[in-house]
Amino acid sequence: MSSPARRRPMRTPAAARPPAGRSRSVIARLGIPPALTWGFVGVLLFMTGDGVETGFFSKYLADQGLAKADAAVVIAVYGVTVALYGIALAGYVPISALVPALAPRHKGQAMSALNLGAGASTFAGPAVVAIALGQVGVQGIAWIFALLHLATAVAIRFLDPDPEFTAPATAPAFDDREVPAGRH
Repeated sequence: MSSPARRRPMRTPAAARPPAGRSRSVIARLGIPPALTWGFVGVLLFMTGDGVETGFFSKYLADQGLAKADAAVVIAVYGVTVALYGIALAGYVPISALVPALAPRHKGQAMSALNLGAGASTFAGPAVVAIALGQVGVQGIAWIFALLHLATAVAIRFLDPDPEFTAPATAPAFDDREVPAGRH
Protein backbone atom coordinates (compact mmCIF):
# COMPACT_ATOMS: atom_id res chain seq x y z
CA MET A 1 0.00 0.00 0.00
CA SER A 2 1.45 3.35 -0.95
CA SER A 3 1.64 6.27 1.39
CA PRO A 4 -0.55 9.33 0.75
CA ALA A 5 2.50 11.37 -0.28
CA ARG A 6 3.39 8.94 -3.07
CA ARG A 7 -0.07 8.60 -4.63
CA ARG A 8 -0.59 10.00 -8.08
CA PRO A 9 -3.82 11.80 -8.96
CA MET A 10 -6.27 9.74 -10.96
CA ARG A 11 -6.21 10.67 -14.64
CA THR A 12 -9.37 11.51 -16.52
CA PRO A 13 -9.84 9.63 -19.83
CA ALA A 14 -9.47 11.87 -22.86
CA ALA A 15 -13.08 11.30 -23.91
CA ALA A 16 -14.36 12.64 -20.58
CA ARG A 17 -12.23 15.77 -20.63
CA PRO A 18 -13.73 18.99 -22.00
CA PRO A 19 -12.31 20.33 -25.28
CA ALA A 20 -9.32 22.64 -25.03
CA GLY A 21 -10.31 26.13 -23.89
CA ARG A 22 -13.67 25.01 -22.47
CA SER A 23 -14.56 24.18 -18.91
CA ARG A 24 -17.06 21.55 -17.88
CA SER A 25 -20.63 22.69 -17.27
CA VAL A 26 -21.97 23.16 -13.77
CA ILE A 27 -24.22 20.13 -14.31
CA ALA A 28 -21.24 17.95 -15.24
CA ARG A 29 -19.21 19.23 -12.28
CA LEU A 30 -22.08 18.36 -9.94
CA GLY A 31 -22.09 14.83 -11.34
CA ILE A 32 -25.65 14.96 -12.67
CA PRO A 33 -26.04 12.80 -15.79
CA PRO A 34 -27.16 15.00 -18.71
CA ALA A 35 -30.20 12.81 -19.36
CA LEU A 36 -31.52 13.61 -15.87
CA THR A 37 -30.88 17.36 -15.97
CA TRP A 38 -34.42 18.39 -16.90
CA GLY A 39 -35.82 16.02 -14.29
CA PHE A 40 -33.79 17.79 -11.61
CA VAL A 41 -34.95 21.17 -12.93
CA GLY A 42 -38.56 19.94 -12.74
CA VAL A 43 -38.09 18.76 -9.15
CA LEU A 44 -36.56 22.15 -8.26
CA LEU A 45 -39.50 24.03 -9.79
CA PHE A 46 -42.15 21.80 -8.22
CA MET A 47 -40.54 21.90 -4.78
CA THR A 48 -40.31 25.69 -5.01
CA GLY A 49 -43.93 25.81 -6.16
CA ASP A 50 -44.94 23.55 -3.29
CA GLY A 51 -43.37 25.94 -0.78
CA VAL A 52 -45.01 28.97 -2.39
CA GLU A 53 -48.34 27.13 -2.61
CA THR A 54 -48.16 26.18 1.05
CA GLY A 55 -47.43 29.80 1.99
CA PHE A 56 -50.41 31.14 0.05
CA PHE A 57 -52.68 28.22 0.91
CA SER A 58 -52.09 28.56 4.65
CA LYS A 59 -52.86 32.30 4.48
CA TYR A 60 -56.03 31.52 2.52
CA LEU A 61 -57.12 28.92 5.08
CA ALA A 62 -56.45 31.37 7.92
CA ASP A 63 -58.51 34.02 6.10
CA GLN A 64 -61.35 31.50 5.86
CA GLY A 65 -61.41 31.22 9.65
CA LEU A 66 -59.43 28.01 10.11
CA ALA A 67 -57.18 27.87 13.16
CA LYS A 68 -53.42 27.63 12.50
CA ALA A 69 -53.33 24.07 13.86
CA ASP A 70 -56.19 23.01 11.59
CA ALA A 71 -54.54 24.66 8.57
CA ALA A 72 -51.33 22.78 9.37
CA VAL A 73 -53.24 19.49 9.45
CA VAL A 74 -54.88 20.26 6.10
CA ILE A 75 -51.50 21.03 4.53
CA ALA A 76 -49.94 17.89 6.05
CA VAL A 77 -52.76 15.70 4.72
CA TYR A 78 -52.36 17.38 1.33
CA GLY A 79 -48.62 16.64 1.36
CA VAL A 80 -49.14 12.98 2.28
CA THR A 81 -51.82 12.64 -0.41
CA VAL A 82 -49.53 14.12 -3.05
CA ALA A 83 -46.69 11.82 -1.94
CA LEU A 84 -48.94 8.74 -2.17
CA TYR A 85 -50.14 9.88 -5.59
CA GLY A 86 -46.52 10.24 -6.72
CA ILE A 87 -45.68 6.76 -5.46
CA ALA A 88 -48.68 5.28 -7.26
CA LEU A 89 -47.89 7.19 -10.44
CA ALA A 90 -44.28 6.00 -10.38
CA GLY A 91 -45.58 2.47 -10.93
CA TYR A 92 -46.53 3.49 -14.47
CA VAL A 93 -43.07 4.78 -15.39
CA PRO A 94 -41.51 1.43 -16.36
CA ILE A 95 -44.69 0.05 -17.91
CA SER A 96 -43.51 0.42 -21.52
CA ALA A 97 -40.46 -1.70 -20.62
CA LEU A 98 -42.39 -4.23 -18.53
CA VAL A 99 -45.21 -4.95 -20.97
CA PRO A 100 -42.97 -6.37 -23.75
CA ALA A 101 -41.02 -8.32 -21.12
CA LEU A 102 -44.25 -10.03 -20.07
CA ALA A 103 -44.81 -11.29 -23.62
CA PRO A 104 -41.31 -11.89 -25.00
CA ARG A 105 -42.51 -13.72 -28.13
CA HIS A 106 -45.11 -11.07 -28.97
CA LYS A 107 -43.49 -7.75 -28.14
CA GLY A 108 -45.19 -5.91 -30.99
CA GLN A 109 -48.64 -7.07 -29.93
CA ALA A 110 -47.89 -6.19 -26.32
CA MET A 111 -46.82 -2.65 -27.26
CA SER A 112 -49.87 -2.30 -29.49
CA ALA A 113 -52.13 -3.22 -26.59
CA LEU A 114 -50.33 -0.74 -24.35
CA ASN A 115 -50.69 2.03 -26.94
CA LEU A 116 -54.36 1.16 -27.47
CA GLY A 117 -54.95 1.47 -23.73
CA ALA A 118 -53.14 4.80 -23.57
CA GLY A 119 -55.05 6.15 -26.56
CA ALA A 120 -58.40 4.88 -25.31
CA SER A 121 -57.89 6.49 -21.90
CA THR A 122 -56.91 9.75 -23.58
CA PHE A 123 -60.29 9.66 -25.32
CA ALA A 124 -62.39 8.15 -22.50
CA GLY A 125 -61.25 10.51 -19.71
CA PRO A 126 -62.40 13.73 -21.39
CA ALA A 127 -65.51 11.94 -22.70
CA VAL A 128 -66.56 10.99 -19.16
CA VAL A 129 -66.06 14.58 -18.04
CA ALA A 130 -67.97 15.98 -21.01
CA ILE A 131 -70.90 13.63 -20.45
CA ALA A 132 -71.18 13.72 -16.65
CA LEU A 133 -69.86 17.11 -15.49
CA GLY A 134 -73.20 18.89 -15.83
CA GLN A 135 -75.09 16.22 -13.90
CA VAL A 136 -72.68 15.33 -11.07
CA GLY A 137 -70.24 18.24 -10.83
CA VAL A 138 -66.51 18.10 -10.14
CA GLN A 139 -66.86 16.00 -6.99
CA GLY A 140 -69.00 13.49 -8.88
CA ILE A 141 -66.38 13.25 -11.62
CA ALA A 142 -63.74 12.44 -8.98
CA TRP A 143 -66.01 9.68 -7.62
CA ILE A 144 -66.64 8.31 -11.12
CA PHE A 145 -62.90 8.03 -11.78
CA ALA A 146 -62.31 6.50 -8.34
CA LEU A 147 -64.98 3.88 -9.03
CA LEU A 148 -63.54 3.16 -12.49
CA HIS A 149 -60.10 2.62 -10.94
CA LEU A 150 -61.62 0.33 -8.28
CA ALA A 151 -63.50 -1.66 -10.94
CA THR A 152 -60.26 -2.05 -12.89
CA ALA A 153 -58.41 -3.25 -9.80
CA VAL A 154 -61.09 -5.88 -9.18
CA ALA A 155 -61.32 -6.95 -12.85
CA ILE A 156 -57.56 -7.40 -13.22
CA ARG A 157 -57.66 -10.14 -10.56
CA PHE A 158 -59.74 -12.33 -12.87
CA LEU A 159 -57.39 -12.12 -15.87
CA ASP A 160 -55.20 -15.13 -16.65
CA PRO A 161 -52.32 -14.61 -19.06
CA ASP A 162 -52.23 -16.87 -22.09
CA PRO A 163 -49.26 -19.28 -21.70
CA GLU A 164 -48.39 -18.78 -25.38
CA PHE A 165 -47.80 -15.09 -24.79
CA THR A 166 -45.75 -15.53 -21.63
CA ALA A 167 -43.51 -18.34 -22.93
CA PRO A 168 -39.79 -17.53 -23.11
CA ALA A 169 -38.52 -16.07 -26.35
CA THR A 170 -36.16 -19.01 -27.06
CA ALA A 171 -38.19 -20.32 -30.00
CA PRO A 172 -39.54 -18.13 -32.82
CA ALA A 173 -43.21 -17.19 -32.64
CA PHE A 174 -43.79 -19.14 -35.90
CA ASP A 175 -41.78 -21.58 -37.98
CA ASP A 176 -40.63 -19.61 -41.00
CA ARG A 177 -38.73 -22.46 -42.71
CA GLU A 178 -41.79 -23.53 -44.69
CA VAL A 179 -42.78 -20.02 -45.77
CA PRO A 180 -41.55 -19.12 -49.29
CA ALA A 181 -39.12 -16.20 -49.53
CA GLY A 182 -40.84 -12.82 -49.65
CA ARG A 183 -44.02 -14.11 -47.98
CA HIS A 184 -43.23 -13.12 -44.38
